[in-house]
Amino acid sequence: MIDATASLMSAERITAAKLVEYLLATGWSSRPSRVAGVAIFSKRILNADDPVQFVVPVVPSFPEEERRVADALRTLAQIDGSSEAVIVEKLLHVSKEASARAASDVSSKPQETRGILTEREMAIAQLVSHGKANKEIAQRLRLSERTVKVHIHAIMRKLKAANRTEVAAYFVSSVTEADHPLPPRFRGLSRTHS
Repeated sequence: MIDATASLMSAERITAAKLVEYLLATGWSSRPSRVAGVAIFSKRILNADDPVQFVVPVVPSFPEEERRVADALRTLAQIDGSSEAVIVEKLLHVSKEASARAASDVSSKPQETRGILTEREMAIAQLVSHGKANKEIAQRLRLSERTVKVHIHAIMRKLKAANRTEVAAYFVSSVTEADHPLPPRFRGLSRTHS
């Protein structure tokens, strides 16, 4: 039986956003999950028959965030052949480097995002960061699914994101909802499809 106590203690210091940042910086690929708010990360490991995979939340305050982060830390430690504390230190180091790069990169500053993305793109990117599927976004904003898809591709191009997960990670790590609340003209729309 695995003792999860150490993993959970390590996970208290790490947010899912920092974990996502670390995974993307260290060559893990991501794809959206069918479960809203999470992504599946995978990587081919030497001497492994199949890629290693695990699920990580990509939205703030995901109900099982701490447990998912602890599972990921445990998996990363086993792959690396080190302790979870070593992984946490590596993760924090990568996170600090990424934060320093983001601070020096004007295009990644939250106040500059308004000039990069249109109001509608901001609304769509925010809903993507909350794990909403294209169909849900289309219903919420009263758009066609095709229009939502076109907007998401434009957002990915503007943010230089490879996929929806990176768009969500960008929002979770550098833009808070206080910085970018849902634009006023989209606030009154029905939330029955949320």
